[in-house]
Amino acid sequence: ILFYKQVFMGPLDRNNELFHFFFFFAKKSFLNNTCIISSAHCGKSMDIQWACLKKGTRIIQWPKHKRLNQRWILIRIGNVFAIKSAFSDLFLDIKG
Repeated sequence: ILFYKQVFMGPLDRNNELFHFFFFFAKKSFLNNTCIISSAHCGKSMDIQWACLKKGTRIIQWPKHKRLNQRWILIRIGNVFAIKSAFSDLFLDIKG
């Protein structure tokens, strides 16, 4: 899974760097503990393009629809988090 747009580091000076995490807690559901990650700037959500299951699939911004290709799982590893797709079981990666 790759980001469609270039990801870069920058100062925290605009809403472009801020995200909303919408968590879902459903008993006895495979969607338990998933979240939708949306930009505070435009409200669009991280979405697996074309709901594709292949490695290297692009991640795009898309209006929030709450389907599985917009569901993510945050996995704590020490003091950082990995972001895994609830749809494909693959992790976010930045090409380069």
